[in-house]
Amino acid sequence: MDSGSDDSPYFCRRGYMSRRYPIHLDISGRLCVVIGGGSVGERRAIGLLNTGATVRVVAPSVTTNLQARSEAGELEILLTPYSQKALEGAFLVVAATDSRAVNAQVTQDAKARSLLVNVADSPADGDFIVPSTLRRGDLEISVTTGGSLPALTQQITAELDQRFGDEYGAYVELMGEIRDYMKMSVPISERSVLARRVLAGEADICSLLREGNQREARELAFRLLEKE
Repeated sequence: MDSGSDDSPYFCRRGYMSRRYPIHLDISGRLCVVIGGGSVGERRAIGLLNTGATVRVVAPSVTTNLQARSEAGELEILLTPYSQKALEGAFLVVAATDSRAVNAQVTQDAKARSLLVNVADSPADGDFIVPSTLRRGDLEISVTTGGSLPALTQQITAELDQRFGDEYGAYVELMGEIRDYMKMSVPISERSVLARRVLAGEADICSLLREGNQREARELAFRLLEKE
């Protein structure tokens, strides 16, 4: 049996992340409730805002940044201790207080309502884990160790940051253009070969993009599509 397969029993040890289904969830316009207004709650709230979610923060007090965001109309703040009423209308919940007992209550209440919940201080108790994510335009690379080794997660993310520079946002956009062109103009039987040929030129294309030569990069990519 292939021990490198995700379905392999060699990977199904106790507590392994294979029991979680990795997805990119569209939460734009959905109400996401963050319980906790400290630094952790702030990070979660800002991360949710950045993906287009409607955010409600519930806490007796909040950080200066969260207060400023509220005053700017970017999110809702309820300056009150947690109660089940805070979850009304929620699609997703984050338990991010500095009290394990409160986080546990939030988790229990959210699950009773069949809401997705993330637990900042005990990731395994929630329905999902928030990974460390590197973004370059439409390129997103997420890393997680299931909450057990945050330092390793940060180390790998830092290594990926060095490997994939800002030019990869433009590269992915260009490859999307190439893909659309092939779907319109290239027979299905030839697409995989031509796609591999273009991808083989990644280093040269990205070098041009890194230097700001978008037109030259595009010309090179389309030249690689030409039949030999």
